[in-house]
Amino acid sequence: MQSNPRIHHLYVSVAKYLFIHPEYGMVKIQDPISLLEAKKHRLSPVLLYGLTVATLPIRIVMFAPMDKPIAIKSFLNTAWQEAEGLKGVPDVVIVNKHLNDACPSLAESLSSIGVELQTTLPRDKSHPASLRSSQDYVKYLDDMRGEFSLEPDESPCERFSTVALCDHDISMQLLPERESGQKAVDINLWLQLPIKPLSTELSEDCLDWQTGSWLHSWENNIPPGMPRYFYQSEPNEEHWLMTGSNEDGEDDDEDEDEDEDEDECYYDDRNEK
Repeated sequence: MQSNPRIHHLYVSVAKYLFIHPEYGMVKIQDPISLLEAKKHRLSPVLLYGLTVATLPIRIVMFAPMDKPIAIKSFLNTAWQEAEGLKGVPDVVIVNKHLNDACPSLAESLSSIGVELQTTLPRDKSHPASLRSSQDYVKYLDDMRGEFSLEPDESPCERFSTVALCDHDISMQLLPERESGQKAVDINLWLQLPIKPLSTELSEDCLDWQTGSWLHSWENNIPPGMPRYFYQSEPNEEHWLMTGSNEDGEDDDEDEDEDEDEDECYYDDRNEK
């Protein structure tokens, strides 16, 4: 009897709840903020890369500055070799149309290792749900500042990617106990699967995809001009950009260049197709 194919959802987006600040490092956002508004608070956007086991709460995410994206194949090499809960290489990888168009070499590269690339169907809800879940997950990803120190050459995004991998490993030990019913059964069946190792790493000589405004299409319906302030939480010392009046938070960190054109587009999508 033929077993069901192993399916991973692959996605990339600008993180809705995580930005980089030149002084605070990684800053979490209470409520989504447009990239233009974020710039006023000296916040730079972060790319969220993710792989999720289809229909299951098993994922791995990585982060990179938007102006320094990493190759899709580089992310896949790392995820399939280091995130044990993915069980190695799947039979099928599903992406949305935007990523499929932005990374035209991906299908051929995956085919070379026996993986089929598929794009989401028009009425598919599971792939968008995987991305939404990972966006929300970032808010609860603990920086674990007391667990390990920042390496000398490690950037904030690299550190947070390491934190995400550690959280993935811990989750695989706790996940079966957190779920119940058929979901728990499906998780246990998945975790019992043998790992399919990546026999040959995907070539990552250069950046293999193009960024574009589709990465932050979620910002279209965000109301502008909402009052926000910085807040440092305890005991993990995380910095947050909260929504509301600045009563107990830190001083609002507006962009110091008052002469900057308010209508200037924050991110230059010169590579957008």
